[in-house]
Amino acid sequence: MIKGYKVLLLPTKEQEKLLWKHVNVSRFIYNMYKDIRDTHYSLYKDTKFKNITNGEIRKYITEL
Repeated sequence: MIKGYKVLLLPTKEQEKLLWKHVNVSRFIYNMYKDIRDTHYSLYKDTKFKNITNGEIRKYITEL
């Protein structure tokens, strides 16, 4: 059986601002990751290098 829990958060204005900042950064990184993966596939779809690993994408994003 899977259980779920609901939690009520009551952040201060400063904490709420930080939470939204984290959400926006996560969204930005996800979109960047997806764009890198899609671009790589479209460039190399006819070769054996059509897939790029998660590690390679993470290294690239970290360097940025």
